[in-house]
Amino acid sequence: MARFAVLESQNLIAMDIGSSLGRNPEYSIRIFSNPDTFLAAAAEEDFDLGIVDVDSSIRLGFLETARKAKKDFGLRSLFIVNIPSVEEVSRIQSASPLGLLGKPFSEREFLAAVSVALSRARMESLLEESEGRYRSLFDASLSPRCILKLEGGKAFITEANRSFRELFNSHGSENGFDFLSFVANPASRSALLARLEARESLRGMELVLLGKDGTALETIASFFPLPGRPDSALVSAELVDMTESRKLQAELVQAQKMESLGRLASGVAHDINNFISAVRGHAEILAAELGEGHQALEEVEGIRKGTDKATALTQQLLSFARKQAYAPRLFDVAERLFELAPLLRRLLGKEAELVLERVDAPLGVEADPGQIEQAIVNLVSNARDATEGKSGGRIRVAARMLQASPWDMPSGKQLAYGEYVRIEVEDNGCGMDRGLARQVFDPFFTTKAEGKGTGLGLALVASIVARCAGAVDFESTPGFGSVFRLWIPSRPLPAKGARLE
Repeated sequence: MARFAVLESQNLIAMDIGSSLGRNPEYSIRIFSNPDTFLAAAAEEDFDLGIVDVDSSIRLGFLETARKAKKDFGLRSLFIVNIPSVEEVSRIQSASPLGLLGKPFSEREFLAAVSVALSRARMESLLEESEGRYRSLFDASLSPRCILKLEGGKAFITEANRSFRELFNSHGSENGFDFLSFVANPASRSALLARLEARESLRGMELVLLGKDGTALETIASFFPLPGRPDSALVSAELVDMTESRKLQAELVQAQKMESLGRLASGVAHDINNFISAVRGHAEILAAELGEGHQALEEVEGIRKGTDKATALTQQLLSFARKQAYAPRLFDVAERLFELAPLLRRLLGKEAELVLERVDAPLGVEADPGQIEQAIVNLVSNARDATEGKSGGRIRVAARMLQASPWDMPSGKQLAYGEYVRIEVEDNGCGMDRGLARQVFDPFFTTKAEGKGTGLGLALVASIVARCAGAVDFESTPGFGSVFRLWIPSRPLPAKGARLE
C-alpha cells in the first residue's frame, strides 16, 4: 500500500488527482489545501510520497511547505508546476523534488510521473537507511576510525568518529589535518604514504602515533581504499590502540621476573647467612684465643664488621624476597618521622641539610613501622648520594594526607580511590635522565661506583609500599634533583590516649 499526501489549492485539480490515484486499490490518498494541516499530517503519518502544487504565481508558501516537510519529516514530493522561469526553476530545484510535472498534463503523464517519483522515493529512503546504518557503525565503533583523502603527498582527514577524536583529543577540528602528521617515525610516514598512493590494502600494520599531548600510542592500523572515481583517492583507516595492553603485558613480564628474582634472592640469602655465621663464629674463637691486647685483634674486628655488612645485605635480600617477618600495625607516620629525624641527620652528616617539614595533624597508616622507616632511610640515603660533592645540598622530607583522584595518582600506577598518606623525599642533587629513570626500581640496578651500592635500595622501597597496598612514584630532572613519593592507604587512628598496639 502506497500512501500519498496531496497539497493542492485548486479544487478541480485536486479532484482530478484524487480520481486518477483512486483507481488503484493499492493507493491511499489524503488531499490538503492548507499548508499547516499538510505539515501536521506529515508529522503524524508515514506517507510514501507528497504531491505538491508549487505554482509560484499562486502559492509561494507551498514550496516552503514542501521543503519543510522533507527537512523535518523526511517526506519527499513530486512538484506540479506551471512552466517556470529560469530563476524559478533554480529556486524550485533547491527543494530537491523527485520530479517536476508541468501543467497542463494528461492522466497518463500524471500516473507515469507518480510511478517514477514513488520509485525514486523508495530508493532514496533505502539509501538513507543504508547510510544511517553505516554512519551508526562508523560513529559508534569502539575502534578509532577516519576517512582519508590522498592529495599532494598528504592524507587529509575528511571524517572521524568519536573514538578517533577522543584518542587524539580533538572535537571536530581534525578535519583537514594530515593524518601522516600523527605518525611518529618519519620513515614509517614515508612508507605508509607510498603504499596508500599505490592503492594497497594494509591490514594489521604496526604504527606509533602521537596522541593527545604528544603521547606515543602503539597502534595496529588497517587501511582500505574506498570505491569511487579514480581521482577521488579516498581511504578508510581503522586503528586499535595497543598501548595499555602492551603496558600491562610488560608489567606482567616484570612481575614474573621479580618473582623469580625474589626466589633466587631468598635462596642465596639463606646460603650466605650460613657462610657468614661460620665466618663470624671462627672470628669469635680466634679473638678469644688471641686474648686482650693482641695486635691481630684489629684484623679480627675488621672481619666482624665485614660480617655485619654482609648480614645487613642478606636482610635486604630477604626483605626484597618477602621472606622477612612482616608485622603490620596501626601507627602515626607524623610521629615516626619526628622520631626518625635524629637518625636521618646523623646519616647525612655534613653532606647535606635535612629539612623535615612540620606535620601538625596525625597521619595514620597500617603497615610495618620498621619497614616504612627502612624505606624512608633508603630514600634519604640515595638522596644524600645524589647531592654528594654539591655545595648547598638539601634534602626535604614531608608527609601529608591526600584524597586520591585521577590527577593525584602516581604516574603509571593503579590505586583505589580514597585517602592516602603521601611521604615525599626530595633532593636538589644530580637527577636522572629518562633512560636511568626507567630502571631505578629494578633489583641490582645501580649507578653508584663498584662497592658503594647493591642496587636493592629502591627495589626494596617498591616492595615495602606494595605490601601495604600502596605505590611509589617519582619525578627527576637531570641537574636539578629528584622527588620520590610513597603512597600508603590512610587508616583512622584511635582517640588520643588510647593504645595503638
